Amino acid sequence: MVRTPDDVAAVEQLGADTVLTNLEPQQPSRSPLGGVTLTVDAVGGDLLDRIVGWCEPSARIGSFATPGDGMVTFDLRAFYRSQLHLMGLNSGH
Repeated sequence: MVRTPDDVAAVEQLGADTVLTNLEPQQPSRSPLGGVTLTVDAVGGDLLDRIVGWCEPSARIGSFATPGDGMVTFDLRAFYRSQLHLMGLNSGH
């Protein structure tokens, strides 16, 4: 998931099979893409909850974006039932 269409080509050059952009709140939480095995969340906010729904079992989720307060909400039950892996990167202080 990237913020702008200009970012799509750059992410595809890095090897992404599919790149999503401009996800609106009214869009469904489940992906039409099928199972995702690796995601990188550089957007933050409520996106993590949607990502959990997109993932195949044992998928990896990388995240380095959070809202200002650092708090996120996601479906923990779906997360652990799918045995997902969350990896974070502190890009701030």
